[in-house]
Amino acid sequence: MAWLLAGVAILGGSLTLSVALDPTRSRPATVALSVLVVLLGAIAGVLALLAANVGGIRADPTVQLALLGGYAFASLCWIAFATEYTGTAPTTTRRWVGALALLGVLAVGSSAITWLHDAGRRDFGVLGTVSYLSSSVLQIAVFALGLLGVVLLARSTLRYDDLPAWRGATLSLGGLGVALLPFTIPLGQQLSTTATLAIGLGQVGVTVGVLGLGELRGELLAPAPAAGHLARETVLAALDHPVVVTDHRQRVLDANRSATRTFDLPRSNLRRGTLSELTGLDVDDPDRTIATPVTLRTTGGRRQFEVRRTDIDGDEGRPAGAVYLFQDVTDRRTREQQLQVLNRVLRHTLRNDLDAIRGFAEPVREGALDRDVAVEQLDRIEGLATDLVDLAETVEHSGRLLTAEQLDPADCDLEAIAGSVLEAVDADVSLTRSQSAPVVHSDPEIVRLVVAELVENAVEHSDRDSPTVSVAVTGTADGATLTVRDDGPGIPEYEQRILLGGEETPAAHGSGVGLWLVHWAVTRLGGRLEFGDNDPRGTVVTVSLPDLSDAPDASGEYV
Repeated sequence: MAWLLAGVAILGGSLTLSVALDPTRSRPATVALSVLVVLLGAIAGVLALLAANVGGIRADPTVQLALLGGYAFASLCWIAFATEYTGTAPTTTRRWVGALALLGVLAVGSSAITWLHDAGRRDFGVLGTVSYLSSSVLQIAVFALGLLGVVLLARSTLRYDDLPAWRGATLSLGGLGVALLPFTIPLGQQLSTTATLAIGLGQVGVTVGVLGLGELRGELLAPAPAAGHLARETVLAALDHPVVVTDHRQRVLDANRSATRTFDLPRSNLRRGTLSELTGLDVDDPDRTIATPVTLRTTGGRRQFEVRRTDIDGDEGRPAGAVYLFQDVTDRRTREQQLQVLNRVLRHTLRNDLDAIRGFAEPVREGALDRDVAVEQLDRIEGLATDLVDLAETVEHSGRLLTAEQLDPADCDLEAIAGSVLEAVDADVSLTRSQSAPVVHSDPEIVRLVVAELVENAVEHSDRDSPTVSVAVTGTADGATLTVRDDGPGIPEYEQRILLGGEETPAAHGSGVGLWLVHWAVTRLGGRLEFGDNDPRGTVVTVSLPDLSDAPDASGEYV
């Protein structure tokens, strides 16, 4: 009689708790928890009936299987509740419920096949042998999911402080009772039937009691914790800019999807590296303000970033870590440079050439020149006008390529591109070919622009009657290197500093547009531009081009 009374009490308590939870109310995860407590009440009823009739779990494997099914589905109801309540999974949808139900059916079905095969009631052949392993794996999976639910609640309480301590403790203890229910069956093989039934009934009773006391103390399921860490994780995931979280020793703790794609961070062992090792950002002094843009290597080549750091304070105001937000300013700085150069072209080049045209045209118009001198002046006017048209066409063509929203990448045979450019040059030019023609995934039109401008600049500014220009292409581990050598007077050091510094001023500016176009094109491709001295004279320009096969485009998809 005592067994029946205990069973009725637990069953009644579970039904009362289910009504109090009221799944029709707009509280999070009430359906899953209501189903769980009703299932626990049903399990308690079965255990009480077995005890009252002195039916032992050990004596009847069929009952063991039925209880195992009840325990398994209780654990699955618990993980469904925990994931929805903490916001770590979507709300309870048919697909989510179906997946959990399928796992429960497979666990019970595999165990049934194993029991029938063991008992000799039916020979399943290979399937029976496989069921030994599958039933163990599935039972462990169900048990692990039950424990995962406890971890999720504990994390929301302890790590994110999204739940009051009493509510987090109540739900975690209840979940632990559910997760440990399957252990009553193997325990029954070591203890008496009465002891096994008592342990199982006691576990269910304590679990229902703990949850019931939590509901009596206050609304057990309100408020939902999902507005806490889920909101923070959602914000991080939604940010287009890379975000990296570190501890006070600069070890990386977390990174959003944009950061992992931009810096090719390993999600599996993210916490094994420091910020400098994983992103290339050199932060020797964590307290130092990162005031200027930094150039970092990314999956899309070398890019410039403004880095903003927000410190995280721990207990008693001690530094606990920092959040680094990387804002890619490469395109913005390129537009600023283009405005500076355009301003210089309008103020100097265009104005000077137009003044010269006007100065040559006035004597011709007034008829004050001999015919031969007038023809010479007109030739000068034609030459200046042609140069201005060529400049406008070059700027217009390069503008289309460099301001397009996205690159148009393809496999580029760099030797073939360089060879086609050199064929149109009226000078002593040569192409040094390698044994295996380097091919990189990049934008072929922009690559062609780089080669053409470098060769044209070398020929145009040469002080020799017959300029000599050589082009060489070599493959590298992450792309290719394009080298252009000439025997001219060399590029002045101040122009090199302006180009590499990326800024013109009225007092310090370049003399043309060609090298700026090269600088912008190489930057757009994520490459690097370097200058050196040729031996015995001249300039060596080296362009490092990355392979963009793994680079995300503007939409975030890989090209």
